Amino acid sequence: MLPSSGTAIAPVHRVAPRVIAGVRDRKDIAVQPQTIERRVERLEERVTRLEELPHRIDELTGQILQLRAENGSEFSALRSEMRTMDEGIVTQLRGEMRAMRDELKSHALVLHEDVIERLKIIGEGQSHRPKTPRRKR
Repeated sequence: MLPSSGTAIAPVHRVAPRVIAGVRDRKDIAVQPQTIERRVERLEERVTRLEELPHRIDELTGQILQLRAENGSEFSALRSEMRTMDEGIVTQLRGEMRAMRDELKSHALVLHEDVIERLKIIGEGQSHRPKTPRRKR
């Protein structure tokens, strides 16, 4: 009976399935009713845990915000580092390409001079021969 209202509370009688090692085909067994004191204690425990939730959520929110800030700064640093590396690679490649162009240019010049010399030699050799008329086909 509740002292303030004079109302009697009926004992709670629950029927729960018995689960033993994953076997569910056993008959249902009766669960012993709990005293009102035990029920109140359990409710108080649950309320206490529920009252702690907002504080825990606030802590988690702070941790998430901190993580986001750290990740943001780390990604910015990573992007900056990659940009610097890209600029270095581009500068290096441009230098290598200039060197290759200059080398190719000098080789082309040597080959050109060689061809000119050969043409002169061929021209001199043909000027000493009598010209023969070409046949028409």
